[in-house]
Amino acid sequence: MLKVDNLITNFDTDDGQLRAVDGISISVAPGQFVGIVGESGSGKSVTAHSIMGLLPKTARCSGSVKWNGNELLGGTEAQWRHIRGKEIGLIFQNAQAALNPVFTIGSQMIETILLHHGGTKGDAANRAIELLRQVNLTDPEARMSQYPHECSLGMCQRIMIAITLAMEPRLLIADEPTASLDVTVQAQIMRLIKGLQTQYGMGVLMISHDLGLVAQTCDRVCIMYLGKIVEEGTPEQLFRTPKHPYTQALIAAIPSADPSAKNESIPLKGEVPSPFHLPKGCRFSTRCPMVMDQCKQHEPELEEWAQGRRVACLLDR
Repeated sequence: MLKVDNLITNFDTDDGQLRAVDGISISVAPGQFVGIVGESGSGKSVTAHSIMGLLPKTARCSGSVKWNGNELLGGTEAQWRHIRGKEIGLIFQNAQAALNPVFTIGSQMIETILLHHGGTKGDAANRAIELLRQVNLTDPEARMSQYPHECSLGMCQRIMIAITLAMEPRLLIADEPTASLDVTVQAQIMRLIKGLQTQYGMGVLMISHDLGLVAQTCDRVCIMYLGKIVEEGTPEQLFRTPKHPYTQALIAAIPSADPSAKNESIPLKGEVPSPFHLPKGCRFSTRCPMVMDQCKQHEPELEEWAQGRRVACLLDR
């Protein structure tokens, strides 16, 4: 369905060219749930926006982004209008900001339904109410006349999911769908997305900084660091036998629900390097507790390991 190959995204800035995404390759099959995890600034959201063609004019993309075998990179705005929403839906990180503050929830949903499916305004309103009910919003009829500022962040996130579902996409890209939400609402939103994915048979590509969160829902997880994927595998593989030192550090940092459990954290020295001044060799070498001399000279390729996982590390080779 979605196949990304050697995607590179550069930004022209006053300080020079910044490479936010550097040669990543991922794929999402129908009904598959794939997660991308990494620290802030690792290139996760830029990856999502590159796939959707939603980058500013200062950005330059190369590589390949194919949707059902058709190349998307370099497409015209008219071509993108047939893809965005109807084929590939995007849930933005800040749902409240993504909604138009001067229009009611109902008017925004009705406009979306009419644009993509036609019909009468009355039919669109009934469909909007049904979608709001489907995402577990109480009193959906009353929500139709409300404005975004009258809704909580969790409610706005559900409304955004409902608007995205109105377009009936085959792939859903969720960019930090639980950001700024409390833990209880996070769990509700994730159960909702997982349930809708199963119901509609959608593929899902979820962007997150929370490895524990995606481990509960994803079929495969990609770990990103400074614009590159450093490890990819199933949640079971990553949690039981993490290979890359960065993955090991992320997992060790997850708090345990058992107060008696003794989790040994893996301290990472230094700060994340500036993308304008990347270290020679492995990008993680300046912080890695297991760094070797060769790591500072040679950048490891993301290579296939056993059981379908991929790792970019010179250890154990």
